[in-house]
Amino acid sequence: RSPKNILVGSYVGGRSHLKPMLDVATILIERGHNVILLTSGKYEPSSEYPGLKQITLGSKSLTAKNNKRINVHKDVDYRAIGQFMELATATYNATYEKFKNVAKEDNIDLFICDALVNQACIDVANNLNKPVVGFTSFMQLMEPKPYKSDPMYGCNISLENESFFERFRCTLIQPLQIAYAYGPSIRKLNDIKGQMNINP
Repeated sequence: RSPKNILVGSYVGGRSHLKPMLDVATILIERGHNVILLTSGKYEPSSEYPGLKQITLGSKSLTAKNNKRINVHKDVDYRAIGQFMELATATYNATYEKFKNVAKEDNIDLFICDALVNQACIDVANNLNKPVVGFTSFMQLMEPKPYKSDPMYGCNISLENESFFERFRCTLIQPLQIAYAYGPSIRKLNDIKGQMNINP
């Protein structure tokens, strides 16, 4: 088998957020594949991730860590994710072009995209007809359980000992409130995609 060129992409960045993807990248590198990390921030080569080539998304001002409105050092709830979405939407054009240019220059065969506010990575993979693997560290978003919640939703992690009302709020009302809060950013992003002839 010939080695594949694999792009690991994340908009948010952050070592703790990327660790699972970086561990997968290390295994792929050990198996002879060429892996490129495209994210905000800068990861210096280390013994933990040898052979990992990194390309930055650009100016530090585009990163969530350097945005004055987003405090990454406190607990993150759905409102903070909304701010990440606004930032990602505002920089979508530049981020999309960066992913597209790297994909073409390095002849990428496979995309591994962090699913958190990283629509540009997924959209580029789809538009280039390349396989894409979605990755997230928020499993509750992907496969919610009725007996479990996520502190990001403003609920306790376990609903086992909560009142009926609290379970109802966390299971039904809170997801609707979150969808309502994210609606404007999603509509704005879809408008931008429409202007760029990208399917929403």
